[in-house]
Amino acid sequence: MLKTIYAYILLAFSFVSVSLNAQTTVIVQETDQKTITEIVSHRDSLITKDLPIRMVAIGKMLIGKPYVAKTLETGKEEQLVVNLRGFDCTTFLETTLTLAKLVQMDNQDFTAYCQTLTTIRYRGGESGKYTNRLHYLTEWLSEKQRRGEMEDITQKLGGVPYEKKIDFMTTHPQAYVQLADKQNLEALQVVERNLNTQKHYYIPKASVGKIESQLQDGDIIAFTTNIKGLDVVHVGLAIRKGNHAYLLHASSDQKKVAISTVPVGQYILKNAGQSGIIVARPRQ
Repeated sequence: MLKTIYAYILLAFSFVSVSLNAQTTVIVQETDQKTITEIVSHRDSLITKDLPIRMVAIGKMLIGKPYVAKTLETGKEEQLVVNLRGFDCTTFLETTLTLAKLVQMDNQDFTAYCQTLTTIRYRGGESGKYTNRLHYLTEWLSEKQRRGEMEDITQKLGGVPYEKKIDFMTTHPQAYVQLADKQNLEALQVVERNLNTQKHYYIPKASVGKIESQLQDGDIIAFTTNIKGLDVVHVGLAIRKGNHAYLLHASSDQKKVAISTVPVGQYILKNAGQSGIIVARPRQ
């Protein structure tokens, strides 16, 4: 799928621009590559852990990194952004999953990192187009489940149907510079229509505390929202402490990667914009 990469260094900014193929350019800083190498250097201890536990262990290595919003938005042309200097909640999830998969591969170089990230971030692993990016987390989770890479366990935990029309991006095109392009807008309308044919479940916020004991380290917890047209407003990893499950996440409140100060059941009750949770369990 991806050709051999080549790179050139823009010394003035310590950036590396990497061409993956004719459609895709990677934007990365040298410090990002060093962070990847540092985390992969722990491979011997990480490889013995199951994938979800590995994600938590890697996430802990990133604690303290700053929260930075919209790191993937680099202009009208879609580029594969590799950024381990700052995270929003989604890029934190993508990064921990990418690195957790990378350490179990025979090849752990930067090319392999980019290839793995591409399969995680883009529909069908096809990069190069803004509309191929999995913008809605419900679609992101559905694609991973369809490929057998994780299981949505929300219904098993007592979840109820999440009946909501998802169309936030195309009903707010002014918020996305790429949607000024009519073709992009129409392509995302198709994505939304397809997404709205799928069944989803969620655990209402009043019930989250009741199922907290069933959450395991590395479970993906996506927070549904009462914002019209939007499926999910936040995401993180479950991390058990004693009899409770907390949230390991890139926190906009704490302005950094951190572990929540209260268990998940209490955390969601403090956030008025969150209506419940979707839970997915990564598979080896």
